[in-house]
Amino acid sequence: MTVTVEAPEPWRQAATAADATLLDKLPETWARASRGHRGPLVDPRAGLARAAPSPGAYLCRFVSLGFPPPRARPDGFCFVGVEGERLSLTVEAGPERLGGYLLDDKGSTRLIFLGTAAPRPRGVLRGYGEDPAANVIGLFERIGPFRYRLAVPSRDGARVGLYEMTPAPVQ
Repeated sequence: MTVTVEAPEPWRQAATAADATLLDKLPETWARASRGHRGPLVDPRAGLARAAPSPGAYLCRFVSLGFPPPRARPDGFCFVGVEGERLSLTVEAGPERLGGYLLDDKGSTRLIFLGTAAPRPRGVLRGYGEDPAANVIGLFERIGPFRYRLAVPSRDGARVGLYEMTPAPVQ
């Protein structure tokens, strides 16, 4: 008898156990936090095929779902870069600056964000895993033509931060 053992997803090998659990619980957290909200940005089932964004600058908008009610956050910019064979993502919108990488989720239409958070405006972004309190995990999806979102669960499981991304106009 032969037993085939599948290797874990690359993102699961890189993520901490606590962060993998946060992402595994994201569907239930998101369903609870999005009650009363409508539209593809907040619909957990709105993800489309081909999640990988083109490298470049994006306009970003931050929306917080859940309790307590969100404070208004300024819109900002996001940047998708290419480092070797990996896509990097830097977010300059929302309550904190985010920076990290988008990793494939085998057999899925989504990407997994593994990164860190830093206080705005000049906090230093460290590498994922260097400071567990700064680690951020999220789900990256395409939700329309040239429209993407990054869903980030809060550490307490009460909220989901959504970052909506659309291409920045070329000047």
